[in-house]
Amino acid sequence: MKKVLSILLVSVLLIGCSEKRVLEDLLINKGNDTESLMYYKNELFNGISFTVYENGQLKSEYNYKDGLKDGFSTRWYENGVLEFRGKYKDGKFDKLYHSGKQRAWITDDFYEDPDKGSK
Repeated sequence: MKKVLSILLVSVLLIGCSEKRVLEDLLINKGNDTESLMYYKNELFNGISFTVYENGQLKSEYNYKDGLKDGFSTRWYENGVLEFRGKYKDGKFDKLYHSGKQRAWITDDFYEDPDKGSK
């Protein structure tokens, strides 16, 4: 019985935790000027889109739920250093967790750049 439960648990974890990863160029935006609504193979996209630099280095990853950005989004510089890490909720930018700017102060709602003011 324990063996069956173990196999079932591993199967559920593997199937439930595997997210679709798709090159961003393969997504189709059927939204409007103010809100993107991304589709993949004629269905609202659920998963992670990504882009890469010409050298093969990962450039960005965006999480989507029901065609909208939802969850963490990350961008890297071409040398692999983290540029940006933020979070979206229902297609709207929610929080900034990291900015490549060395002098940025991050709060729950926005960040302030002492050279340019609030963002």
